This record gives sequence, structure tokens and C-alpha cells, in this order.
Amino acid sequence: MTVPLHKNIKFSKGAIGFHIIAELSFFKETNACNKENLLNFLQTRINDLHLNLKKLITHNYFPHGFSIIAIVGESHIALHSWPEYHYISVDIFLCTTKEIVTTLYNDIKNFLAPKHSYALLLERNIDSIRTELL
Repeated sequence: MTVPLHKNIKFSKGAIGFHIIAELSFFKETNACNKENLLNFLQTRINDLHLNLKKLITHNYFPHGFSIIAIVGESHIALHSWPEYHYISVDIFLCTTKEIVTTLYNDIKNFLAPKHSYALLLERNIDSIRTELL
């Protein structure tokens, strides 16, 4: 039995979606520290991947840092920055295909060009969670 979760994409009965949790670190301030560039890039990729953007939220922290959270019909995308540590966390959970989720993550990673990155891909489903390092 399959259950439609995203447009014409169908998953097996237990599959819900794919979740990437990633840590990106940088030598110095880069695109990772420019909220407007990252926001524009993310909006473009959401449109290019035909995700259904519902709401885009940004928040600035004092004295520095920001979060960008995109609520999409397929779930969410969240980026949180700590410029003082040259660090961004990435959280992408989408009820789409593994290909769409990994493409979005790789695009974000390539745009930000981190010195180091660590990412975990979780296949979220009712029966269990399967993990994979990216």
C-alpha cells in the first residue's frame, strides 16, 4: 500500500519523509554571515524544487546571529547562525523524496562553502528511523 504525501510522489506505507540535520563550520565570515544572501538563495531553491512555501520567518539575535525558518507544505527548513563561532546548523525535514532533500542540502552546502561539514540523513517512518551519514 502507498500513501501520497507530496504531489504525485508516493511512499511505502511506513515512510513519512527525510530529515537532514547538519553542522557547518567556516574559517571566517562568508555567505554564512549574510542573512539577505542566504535568504534569497533559499527562496530561489524552494521555488526551483517546487516546494510549497507557506511562511518564511527570520529572526536576528543580539549582538549577532540569525535564524531563517521556512515553513513549507512538505514540512520545514531551518538555518541557525552563530557568526562568532563561524557556524551554521541546518535542519531540513521534508515529506518528499530523498533526492529532493539531499539536493537541497547539497545546494545549501555548496552555496555556503563550509570548511567542515557533518550531516546525518534520517529516513523518518512509523516503524523505525534509518540513518545515513552524508
